[in-house]
Amino acid sequence: MAFAGSAQAHPYIGIRAPVQAASSTTQNFSAATHIGRSRVRNVTFYVDGRRIFLDRATPWTVPGGVDTRRLSNGRHRLRARVLFRNGATRVAEKVISVRNRRPTPAAATPKVSWSTPTAGKVVSGDLRGDQCQVVVDRPSAVTRVDFALDGRFIGDQHAGPYNCELNTTSVSDGSHTLTAIAYDKYGRSSRASTEINVSNRAPAPVDPSPPPVDSSPPPGDSSPPPTDLLAQLGFESGDLSSWQLIQRTSADRIRVVDSPVRSGSRAARFEVRSGDDFGGGGARSEIGYTENMASEGEVRTYSWSTFVPEDYPSVDKWQDILQWKNEGTGSPPLQMKIEGEQIGLSGGPQVNWRWPWKRSLERGKWLDFKVRTMWSSDPQVGWVEAWYEGEKVLERHSMATLYPGLKNYLKMGLYRDSSISQTGVIFHDGLTISAG
Repeated sequence: MAFAGSAQAHPYIGIRAPVQAASSTTQNFSAATHIGRSRVRNVTFYVDGRRIFLDRATPWTVPGGVDTRRLSNGRHRLRARVLFRNGATRVAEKVISVRNRRPTPAAATPKVSWSTPTAGKVVSGDLRGDQCQVVVDRPSAVTRVDFALDGRFIGDQHAGPYNCELNTTSVSDGSHTLTAIAYDKYGRSSRASTEINVSNRAPAPVDPSPPPVDSSPPPGDSSPPPTDLLAQLGFESGDLSSWQLIQRTSADRIRVVDSPVRSGSRAARFEVRSGDDFGGGGARSEIGYTENMASEGEVRTYSWSTFVPEDYPSVDKWQDILQWKNEGTGSPPLQMKIEGEQIGLSGGPQVNWRWPWKRSLERGKWLDFKVRTMWSSDPQVGWVEAWYEGEKVLERHSMATLYPGLKNYLKMGLYRDSSISQTGVIFHDGLTISAG
């Protein structure tokens, strides 16, 4: 795209100036451009080179500003980077001087305790809402509560009420330990655990003759086939028992259905409506497989099918349908997403959201995908390959696929910009994960 006129031929970005001597605890941090807002794709904000926020809509600002209490006293560099729809970028910087009086940390770390389930309680099915809840003694001092089952991360909450969500059919019957860890703004933490006794009835019988897993490489794939099947996550059991993490605002948002299906007799339907915010900066209906997380130096192969209905909304905003999610909070390093009429692989903030591969979105048919990845935080070591409809469409593309020190787990469903008003429905089926 070419911009008309000299002002638009050389796009401008500037930071709306905060005061230079920051003696208050927060500082406004926003950007301005003098071209039409429709020509700007997004603005990314940085403090001392660290990305703190990406804004995809005007007025291009960091919500709540910059909390200078998290910065040392002295000079700090604010930077705003604009990405225009023609691919051009511009950067503006400003230096502020922080002169805050350092607050004295509270005498004690906020304490967390379990209200339910109580120790030794017999549980079954889905635990959510007030069925799985902790309380803290000083809520205003708490910034986040993490939840874990037997030491394995299962979710977090950044505001009260502090609830976890656990599908107990995904673990064995018997004794398990739920742990909650509360963090304050100084990075200090306290934890509390409770023992639960899982007792579920036997699951529905699984089709004794499931479709065989095709481990042969697609046409044009010269790489060796996967050597070790780690997980086969279809929906033939009629429920979501294979998944450890379920995130939805109500039970009807994620359902196992018998039409449309890609293989076998069942698939999963994911629906997101306006207002379905589940925390984490967007609206979502997702399930997560948190076992066998991918770690530094491992090669994994992922195969699955997706069906996009004819009436799926065409919106030029991010909509993730598969996330290779890092442990903890923050944007994933790799995702499969839809944006407008494009579908493809997108890197995360470590590569400025570039698409290694994308194509025009096809609707009303099952789309078969395969992604093979070397997981590494080193961009010279990590890589990704992709196949679409049996054809290799992405040769080995070098990039950082992990964040340093963190593992990745897989999330499937629909996670999108919360400003999208139209209802979106999408179907997934037949996910397999293999080593190699």
